[in-house]
Amino acid sequence: MDGALDAVMTVAGPAPKGAPGTVYCDFEVCDPTQGDQHSINNVVVSNFVGKKYFAMSGGSGRTNCLDLRLAAFGVRSGGYF
Repeated sequence: MDGALDAVMTVAGPAPKGAPGTVYCDFEVCDPTQGDQHSINNVVVSNFVGKKYFAMSGGSGRTNCLDLRLAAFGVRSGGYF
């Protein structure tokens, strides 16, 4: 193995920067909200996105666990896509 990691799952989403079409993105749940953190039993953990973030139905109906402002396929401050 050469050290490269492949995404186990991808999801179809809008092309970046308003370009037409659809692209396939890695199904990463912490990257878009990486700058947001909270504590569970005195352990600091990262916020994460839910199904609504990927325009999927089901789950909590929120785009992210902390219910912070975040559009589907968007990125919060300190996060990346």
